[in-house]
Amino acid sequence: MTAFNRAAQWLTDQVLNSDLVYQEEVVAELEAQFGEECVYYNDGGNLAIDKRVLKEFRKLTQDAFVWVRR
Repeated sequence: MTAFNRAAQWLTDQVLNSDLVYQEEVVAELEAQFGEECVYYNDGGNLAIDKRVLKEFRKLTQDAFVWVRR
């Protein structure tokens, strides 16, 4: 299992166990637990969840969750 898979599973668990999850809170934890490869700095200079983690997250959750991008 890759770091991206593990990070996506962790993210899924966070969403399942919380009413609301904020990207800025989970992105720091993803970096701490799974390394810099699971995050990147976006065009605005903010730390964001790597697209490979999000791809795995979408596979795990399919249509069960709504991901708000803002």
